Amino acid sequence: MAEPSVDGPVQAGPFSALLADGALRDIRLLGYRALDAVYVAVRDSYWNTIPGSVSVFRYVQNINGFTATWHCVHRAADVEFAWRGRIEANRQQIAFRMDGEAFSEFETNRIGFCLLHPIELTGTPVEVLDQGTTVFPVRVSPGPILTGASGMSYQAGPGARLGISFTGGRMETEDHRNWTDPGWKTYTPPLADPAPWRMRPGDRICQEVILRGSIAPGTRPLPVSDVASLRLGQADGVMPELGIVTDGREVASLRRLAPDVIHIQLTEDEDWRARLTLAADGAAQISVALIGTSPAWLAACARALPPVVAVGVFAPPDGIAPVGAARIVREQLPPGVPVGGGSLLHFAELNRGAAARDPDWDFIMFPVTAQVHHTDDGSVMSTVLGQGPAVRDASDGLPVIVGPVSLRRRAGQFAPASPQDPRDPRECEPVGVAWLCASTIAMHAAKRIIFLNPAAAGDPADGDCAEAERVFSTLARLAGRPVLRVECDRRRVAALAVHRTDDTPLLVVSNLTPGPLTIRLGRRTWTLRGYETAVLDSTQLPAADGHRSGRQACGWRARQGSSLVRRAVSAPPPRAPSPPRAPRSASSTGTRPRCPNWRRASMAPACRCQPMSRTRHRSRRPSRSGAGTTNKPTSSTSAPDSSYTARTVRLAT
Repeated sequence: MAEPSVDGPVQAGPFSALLADGALRDIRLLGYRALDAVYVAVRDSYWNTIPGSVSVFRYVQNINGFTATWHCVHRAADVEFAWRGRIEANRQQIAFRMDGEAFSEFETNRIGFCLLHPIELTGTPVEVLDQGTTVFPVRVSPGPILTGASGMSYQAGPGARLGISFTGGRMETEDHRNWTDPGWKTYTPPLADPAPWRMRPGDRICQEVILRGSIAPGTRPLPVSDVASLRLGQADGVMPELGIVTDGREVASLRRLAPDVIHIQLTEDEDWRARLTLAADGAAQISVALIGTSPAWLAACARALPPVVAVGVFAPPDGIAPVGAARIVREQLPPGVPVGGGSLLHFAELNRGAAARDPDWDFIMFPVTAQVHHTDDGSVMSTVLGQGPAVRDASDGLPVIVGPVSLRRRAGQFAPASPQDPRDPRECEPVGVAWLCASTIAMHAAKRIIFLNPAAAGDPADGDCAEAERVFSTLARLAGRPVLRVECDRRRVAALAVHRTDDTPLLVVSNLTPGPLTIRLGRRTWTLRGYETAVLDSTQLPAADGHRSGRQACGWRARQGSSLVRRAVSAPPPRAPSPPRAPRSASSTGTRPRCPNWRRASMAPACRCQPMSRTRHRSRRPSRSGAGTTNKPTSSTSAPDSSYTARTVRLAT
């Protein structure tokens, strides 16, 4: 039967995926993540992505797989391009075909298939058809890792291999961690081809991608768990300082956030002296970015600066200043003020221009933007997976300052991030708060993280940002405190353990998924709502088996700062004397047994179980001639025991 649905999970043999808006997402092979997405991209001559509108969707499920067809139209300004998509999936393969036609004359840099390879493939060898073997590298690659390919294959998981073939174009793969995306992208045509090129009405583009799964005998599917487990790891440095970028007009409103640093960006074509004066009046610590090319202007700005903790020197358009600019600024500053540089656009410009780094830099700086390529919630949240590798590879032995860090889109594709960029309403919503927290966790190896005008610093009329304020200020107060790495499923949860000034632990955790998620730490479990962020100290962590703290259960009560102590339990009714019998186990002494969830845990103030019924705690003894009576068990199906047994029956909640 045909199902007129555009979104939904699909299954074909060992393959599973999500079919959404003319794209396949979260493609898995026996449960192992093989591809993040396969979709058709239409870009204009400025690399802007033209969104598509899907219509006339048809979906048919059969015993071996499914077939889906649809029509998609991309319109923006002078661009009008339409294509028909068809997916035929069975137990051996998934064939995805697009047949497109231009209906206007326009210039484009890219039209065709894009495949997103997940970051979990880091270090995995790749067999490239007719080209040999390469690898998804550990270090972020500044250039393509393969080009001109017509096919590839790699292990998606133990015993599960994915083969990919292309028709209708030559493919190239580049490292999208350069833009903090979570993995690699394969696309057509290669960047070395002439671009942009002109499309005219009637011009056609037809391409096909075929995914083939190869399963080794005896391979079992990856077990799926609804619980995200956390495990404390080794010491992993200290928490970074948190700062805020401001344009100098809102410093007073930022004081309630108590950032460690306020960051000011100064350019040649503005009244920079007035902005600097406003910022100096409201901030305890200031860092400055000087964006200009004139040596005289750089020197004049450096002389006029108030006491600062750092000065970055940048040159438009990409931000990498020429060698010698840092020395000009340093000569005008008091001794000991660090001077650095880096990129104004993305980590990609810094990574590709590594040879041009000024040896006079004292630190490296680059920005992070969540919406470089995609804008949906899932793609935005997944960018936290690419932030850590960027910080790691940017260091080169120097401290790293990351900023501005922004969830919102920039005003221009090649414009630096600015407080004047249009706000994204999600910055005040749970997804924005979770992204802010997860970004701090992912980049905690940096010396300082500077957020671009966080939601808490925005106009209160745009929404209630109290939660963003609370999370930001809490994280800012933890600067310099030792941290422990927390091992977890980074696709679903971000977590970090921090020691506060009183040496008590603090767990920072964010649910990165839109639905409720059960978290487990040791024997403790609790549930976070979709995109919920929690900052828990040792008294707020749930006790063993996930029950709420402070509740008395199974005869146990917690006392603050001490071990668990047992409370009185009424004894069973007296029994008639009985003749001597064999010694009994400790569990059959007629008293209530120790709670199975009892635990001496410093981080668990209470043991929390279901309340016990006052009418179902009974003991029984076997019948003996002339030796008292027999108390029957509450359950008629229980077999009799040969000794006294204390029984606990919990009531259903």
